[in-house]
Amino acid sequence: MMKYEYQASRVKEDARGRWQRVLSDLAPALQDAVAKRGKHVPCPVHGGRDGFRVFPDVSETGGGVCNTCGYFVDGFSLLMWINGWDFGQTIREVAQQLVGPSRQRSEESVAWGGPQWLCGRYHTPRTAQPHLAGIAAIYPPSS
Repeated sequence: MMKYEYQASRVKEDARGRWQRVLSDLAPALQDAVAKRGKHVPCPVHGGRDGFRVFPDVSETGGGVCNTCGYFVDGFSLLMWINGWDFGQTIREVAQQLVGPSRQRSEESVAWGGPQWLCGRYHTPRTAQPHLAGIAAIYPPSS
C-alpha cells in the first residue's frame, strides 16, 4: 500500500504546473473552462449557463468547482468526476499523459544516452532508469 501512495504523490508532483494541458487532453469537455481559467462557464456535465469554473491556479492544482456538482480540490478529483474514472485509472491516465504517447520510446531514448525530459525534469540515463521503473510500477507494460 505504501508503494501505491508514493506513486500517486509522485504523479501529483510531476503534474504540478502542467494540469492545464493534462485536463484539456484527458477531458476535452473542460477545454472551454481551462481556456478561461477562473471565469464561469457552463458545467461540462449538466450544462447551465455559468455554474462551473476551474481555479485561477489550475496549472498548479488542476482543481475546479461546479455550483451544483461540488468542489474538486485537484486534477485527480476533477478527472474522476468528469470521466467517471476511479482513482487508480485516473493515476494511470495522468501518468501516461505526462510521460507521453509511448513509454517504450522514452525507455529507448534513455538507452540512447542523452538527457531526456521525463515528467517535468531532465534525466540523464543514470537517473532516468529508476524514474521509468517507478512509472512502470504505476501501469504494467501492455501485452
